[in-house]
This record gives sequence, structure tokens and C-alpha cells, in this order.
Amino acid sequence: MSDPCSTRLASLLTTLRKQFPDACAELAAASAACGHGQAERNPPTPGASGVNGSATPDAPADALKLPGEGTPPGASPHRRGFVDEREHILCEFIRSFLLWEATGARAAAAIRRLEQGLVDFNELRVCMPDELARLLGKTYPRCEERCLRLRTALNAIYAREHRVTLEHLARMSKRETKEYLESIEGVPRFVSARVQLLALSGHAAPIDGRIHRRLIDAEVVGADSTPDEAAGQLEKRVRAGEMLETYALLQAFADQTPEPSPDRREGKGAKGKAGAAKHRAPRDAGEARAKTRRKS
Repeated sequence: MSDPCSTRLASLLTTLRKQFPDACAELAAASAACGHGQAERNPPTPGASGVNGSATPDAPADALKLPGEGTPPGASPHRRGFVDEREHILCEFIRSFLLWEATGARAAAAIRRLEQGLVDFNELRVCMPDELARLLGKTYPRCEERCLRLRTALNAIYAREHRVTLEHLARMSKRETKEYLESIEGVPRFVSARVQLLALSGHAAPIDGRIHRRLIDAEVVGADSTPDEAAGQLEKRVRAGEMLETYALLQAFADQTPEPSPDRREGKGAKGKAGAAKHRAPRDAGEARAKTRRKS
């Protein structure tokens, strides 16, 4: 007997393929520009050095680079301002952080502002959360939390590797990369899963609150589930070779679907509030529970 949720997922994906015929091609182009698959074909060159990491100097970084932007005067021929072309995994990591609970359009605008305001990834690491919030804009979704999480994560990477780099993940097994990314303080599961999927050819489902709400509406997952639980269910229902397409369609669907008002979202019940608190940085979990109790 077939699983009803799997049947509804298949039906949803069939509908989305018609609605967003270019979603897969756009994701493939973005991941190719960011060096998707390069980790296995071109492992980092031993002994290469740099502030942001060590890898093949010709690894592309157009996934973070916006069209029409050139190399600033005096910049390295292998660098384009903020983006380090040798760090395609870190590029995808930062891009995923900006996409978490935000649309692709807002993430692209945020990348543009980071390009204009910062020199490189190392400056992003030392940028204080309030300074980064000003760059992203106060209306950016979950702005303060996002900035705190990103700074915490980049400093955690720096503490482990003594530089801002993730290229060493290219030499690790998929199980090891999963454990490494999920162990970095402040990193949402959406971010670690998206990096695994797009930059490291892993089988992972990037599901944030926005995509989760679409899956609930389509009755693919239960209304009392959390985004992490939904991601786990998708990883079981979707074949490894089909996860890229599935994610591309769901991301496009979430980007094009209007968000419900805050009141309507909160009306889904206490489980939704608990799930939201669960996604905050670990150091804020107690504060979130206290605020929930005060509101109730």
C-alpha cells in the first residue's frame, strides 16, 4: 500500500514542474557557477595559502557574484572583491545562510550589499552583528538572529581551521562532512543541508520554515511537524539523484508564494511556536522559551 504523503509529494512535484519549468536549470546553473561537483574533481592544492582558505585558484564563485560586477582596482586576479573564487564551498555556505527563511531575490540583494560594504570573508567574520544587520537592512527576515548565527558560525570555523575556509570538506567523506557542518555552532539545518546538497553532492533536504509551510499546505507533512522532521521525511521519500530537482522546485514554490500574516502563522498553534524557538541560536533558546511563557 502506497504512502499517502509520498503520493501527495509526487503530485505536488508534478504540478511544480509545470509551474516552474526553469527552476531546475537555474539551480543547476547557480550550483555549477559555485563549483558544484568541483570538490570531487579538483581537490584543494596542498600548500596553497590565503586569508580565506586554500584551494584551486581557478574555482569559480559566480554564484555569489552578481552579473556585471568587475574586479576592483588593485584586487588579485583570482579575486572579485568580497568573493574569494577559491572558496566555492564557503560561498555556498554564506549564500545558504542568506537564503534561510528568505527569498532568493532578498538573498541576491543582501549579497550585493555585502559586496559593497565588506572586503572579504574574513571581514565578514569579524563584523559585529549590529554592523552586519545594518548592511542587510533591518527589514531582512530574522535579521538580528541571522547576523548572530552567521558571525558565530564563521568564528567557529576559524577556531577550528585557523582561517575562514571550508575547502577541506572536499577531502572528507559525506558522513564526515555532514557531521562537521551540523556541529558548527549557530548553523541551521537548512544551511548545512543545502551546502551538502549543492556543494558536496550529498543527499540532504534543505527545508526552512517557508518551504515547510508549503509542504504542510500540500499535506505532504503533518501540521504538527517541525522543519527538521519534514527534512528527514523528504530524505527518506526522495531518491538521492532527485533531491536537487525537488529542492529547486520547492525553493521556487516558496519564493513565489505570498507569506501568511504573522497572526495567521501564530494561529497554527503552540507546536509552530516551539518549532520557531528551536531554530534560534542555542544561546537564545532560554530567552525564547521565557518570551513564549510571558506571551501566554
